Amino acid sequence: MRWALLAALLWSGVGPLSRVALAAGIDPLQVALGRAAVAAACFVLYLLVRGGALPPRRDLPALLGFAVLGVALLFAMNQLAVRAGGAALATILLCTAPVWVTAAAPLLGGRWHRRPVFAALLAAVGIAILAAGGDGQMRPTPAAILWGSGSGAAYALVSVLGKRLLRHASPQALFALALPIAAAALVVLGARPMLPSAHQALPLAALGVLSFFASLAYARGLRTLPAARAALLASVEPIGAAVLAHLLFGERFGALAWAGASLVVAGVVLA
Repeated sequence: MRWALLAALLWSGVGPLSRVALAAGIDPLQVALGRAAVAAACFVLYLLVRGGALPPRRDLPALLGFAVLGVALLFAMNQLAVRAGGAALATILLCTAPVWVTAAAPLLGGRWHRRPVFAALLAAVGIAILAAGGDGQMRPTPAAILWGSGSGAAYALVSVLGKRLLRHASPQALFALALPIAAAALVVLGARPMLPSAHQALPLAALGVLSFFASLAYARGLRTLPAARAALLASVEPIGAAVLAHLLFGERFGALAWAGASLVVAGVVLA
């Protein structure tokens, strides 16, 4: 449980850092590519130093789905959501993941149970209130809702497939393989490799390193928690992102938004 919460706290910095990178003139897909490339380098280095079990050959389809449909689309849509609606809103909508995981439980060989379903619905209501409770630079446009919700679905896929893959693979081996595949997928989607300037390189490097530590913590949490519960625990991420976005960019939340944040926390506690 503590690993999933640590990952959420670390990930709360991704939205604000993404906004800094976008403000430096980097295209959203290029931000996603830079983030994946730096995180991949960190995981490859960590794997070489630490070692770790590689996924078996039979898990190759799941690994490809994890990398392309999960990580690559998550990184891309999250950046597009930040550009369309602001850092706080993008992070909030990213955390609709537990709703997607819980809703898909019967398709994944599981069953709906009242308590996790209620917890996911409570968190979803809180997230919806958060999305409606902003002003200033928080823009709940249709594009922001679309990209943000899509990133939440991709995040859910990362949780579900990651849970399966981590049965036989170490976290560092999984991400050392998946992130280069995700980077290649982003290039196919239109991201252009670039040599960033000095003021562009800093936020990209920070995004990659932050993603490395957060992904490592989340993967360790997935090894001991059900996918839906790990995703739900990570729903505390919007609160940290909201505070950072307000302090750095003036993305303001009113009383209604803080009520939504309380419901998110209640869903986490219930889980």
